[in-house]
Amino acid sequence: YESLKTMFPFITKIDPRLSSDKQPSKRTKGIVALLTFIVAYSSLSLLSLDGDKTENFDEFSLVRSLEGVSSDTDDEPSNNNENALDGVENHKRAIAMISFGESAAESPLVERAILSIRRRGEFDGPIVVITDAAPERYEGLFDHNVFVAESREEDMIDDYWKNAPAMKYKRFKMLILDYISMIPELDDVEFVYYLDVDMMLGAPFEDLVEELQERYGIENEIDESSTSEPVSTLFFFKNFERSRVKFFGCGGFFIMNRKTSQVCLDYWRETMESKTYFTFDQQALTRVADQIKDGIITDCKLTVMDLEHFISYPLSNEELLDMMKDSSYTNLIHIFNTGAEEIDVSVTEQFVSDVLRLTDEQRAMHKFGKNIITA
Repeated sequence: YESLKTMFPFITKIDPRLSSDKQPSKRTKGIVALLTFIVAYSSLSLLSLDGDKTENFDEFSLVRSLEGVSSDTDDEPSNNNENALDGVENHKRAIAMISFGESAAESPLVERAILSIRRRGEFDGPIVVITDAAPERYEGLFDHNVFVAESREEDMIDDYWKNAPAMKYKRFKMLILDYISMIPELDDVEFVYYLDVDMMLGAPFEDLVEELQERYGIENEIDESSTSEPVSTLFFFKNFERSRVKFFGCGGFFIMNRKTSQVCLDYWRETMESKTYFTFDQQALTRVADQIKDGIITDCKLTVMDLEHFISYPLSNEELLDMMKDSSYTNLIHIFNTGAEEIDVSVTEQFVSDVLRLTDEQRAMHKFGKNIITA
């Protein structure tokens, strides 16, 4: 009653007994109950409106970043990676991708992948993009848990891949841990999940990690008490079943242990750089797997995981439309960067819009249907 008298002084005029210590009348009690309901309902409505306002602001910021328009407000935080992991529970994992070449920079693939990670993947942890694009290309990208690492000039080797220029970029997969080590905000990251830039998450990332951990032990603890060196490990999915060439595993997604995986990554990179016919990343990986099988390499272990329901490779309009029917997707969706010429851009736009849960404004931008890029 005292709070309501402060908020609504007129009720003391309705019932003078509220000005004293006397009990109010039944009529006054009814009025007080009604006012209490109004106050509570108004508070909830304001909270709801505030939430809507925040959501709309986030969507506007997202559209602005996709269009490459910088903020015109002084208090908008810049993408300087400061306090990037504040409040993030998923700090021991990071998702990494590479984006190289002019065609890749002009495409929406990085934005598309990150949107899928944040929305369908429900992953709020750090994302690392290694790129040769101009710094302003990805400036202010989405949020402060997106780290953009500019490629070092000494890592841009051209000589080995004159006939396959895209391969000079592919070798950056094997340098990911090195680049992450240069970002102090990511010192606590223990496991890094590489994702090809033309892949998307279609279901919660946490579900994928939990099931793969249960089946394959992808995040097993290293026995610190052991006197022997831990074996270096990398985890891959099986190669695409419809692929005409059978390689060891799919290089579009693999899992690295921050403490041990560099040894395997070095074998992979050195095989690519050996000036033999193993210059393609998949060929080089298969060569390393063969050397492990033959006992030539003993300090690296490559694990191949079954595809099962984890990943899908739609290659036609019909497959995309079929997947859209119930809007339920695999953990990983790989719309091939190459070999998907049969898919119409309009169908890709419909599909991607559904996966990313785009707003009408974002759909109208028609930026997400482009899929084919060149080196």
